[in-house]
Amino acid sequence: MTRLPRFLVALLCLWAANTSLAETTSMTVYKSPTCGCCTAWAEHINRAGVATELHNRQDMHTIKTQLGIPNELQSCHTGTIDGYVFEGHVPAATIERFLAAPPEGAYGLSVPGMPIGSPGMEMGERLDPYAVILLSKDGQHRVYERITELQP
Repeated sequence: MTRLPRFLVALLCLWAANTSLAETTSMTVYKSPTCGCCTAWAEHINRAGVATELHNRQDMHTIKTQLGIPNELQSCHTGTIDGYVFEGHVPAATIERFLAAPPEGAYGLSVPGMPIGSPGMEMGERLDPYAVILLSKDGQHRVYERITELQP
């Protein structure tokens, strides 16, 4: 068996660590047919290089129930990638960090409500700081990260 030189192993590891979400994933997005902020959020995800497949639905509550999103953590749209759920205006960079190292027992992230300044809810330079909530299979949801700056 041939051994790879250390520098080549290091380069391969660096390449794997820097492979973008867009190169490996697409997202399914469920949204109301009339919601403009849902479409704007999907465009934010697209600008991050992730292909989105939009599904306009009249029965969003049914989708959220099927995906296990608690009522108090719901927002207007729901995205799924590789079995994980992304509820509401979760920034693309946050999704990418989550997918790079999903916490044990997690099934996704949520930004409840529609915070001003979150992706899809831009209002100039205004940002109402908000929390991204980790959705856990055991029902013990917690803050994954706090957003205090506008996201690109």
